[in-house]
Amino acid sequence: MSSPLPVGKPTASADSPPQKAACGRLGGAEAAVVITVITAVTALSILERPVPVLLTVLAATAGGRL
Repeated sequence: MSSPLPVGKPTASADSPPQKAACGRLGGAEAAVVITVITAVTALSILERPVPVLLTVLAATAGGRL
């Protein structure tokens, strides 16, 4: 005959690892999503006004030659 299961709070045994508390750090996949979103927004804002960016790049290259 089997014994009944204990009722109440489960106790942590010496063999079980401690539970991780939820913290504010991002995992690898979440960080990749954030980086992708930032890159997309930056690319869209650059494509929205290509002339000032082109002038800035040309001025930077010309400034390096002087």
